[in-house]
Amino acid sequence: MLTFAEQRRIKLVFYAEGRGGRPGHTDRLVMSGFDGRCFVKFAKVSELVPVVGSISGYCFSRNAVMLGYCDVIIGTLIGMAGPVMIEGDGLRVYHPADGCLVSFQFPNGVTDIIVEEPTHTAECLSYMQSSRAEWKLGDQRLLGRAIPENRRRVYNTQAAIELIADQGLVLELRRDFGGMISALVGIKAKPFGPLDNNPRHVGGVIDFAAGERALRAAV
Repeated sequence: MLTFAEQRRIKLVFYAEGRGGRPGHTDRLVMSGFDGRCFVKFAKVSELVPVVGSISGYCFSRNAVMLGYCDVIIGTLIGMAGPVMIEGDGLRVYHPADGCLVSFQFPNGVTDIIVEEPTHTAECLSYMQSSRAEWKLGDQRLLGRAIPENRRRVYNTQAAIELIADQGLVLELRRDFGGMISALVGIKAKPFGPLDNNPRHVGGVIDFAAGERALRAAV
């Protein structure tokens, strides 16, 4: 599958739900097990085509490593060590959700989009299709007041993007991370990915988080 995506240069959607391996479940001596052909190929493909990672349940261990290669990560409940590994290492028993707190990971930029139901993942992926059958613009007259004439005045960047995009077709990425605004939108039924600085975040200063968010969006 990875070779096919590499040769044809087509988008790849990686459904990353899984709990990875478990300590001792191997027939050879390895350090981490992350040097296999699948990991190397996945990294190569991620440099050539857009790769979207989708999670509808738990994602641990090697699955989480491969998820890190994705350009856009949709879902929650991501952790490097699953409950079996934690318990096997002599620590106490944990519920799977205890090792991947959304309240901690989303503000830190681990995931791009949080979904509450598996069906929402398909809705997110629909923003990346080539075009839509129907679209409707908002009141474009409001664009005249969206950005103030005085360049020293702050403005609502999200509101400006929503006016430019088709109605109801704005999906912000990594919403709570950094002061840069990155999103997936539809404009006249065509997909776009706007990137804009947010003057309401520390006066528009591009700090580390904002720069990292912009870099990820550009890639």
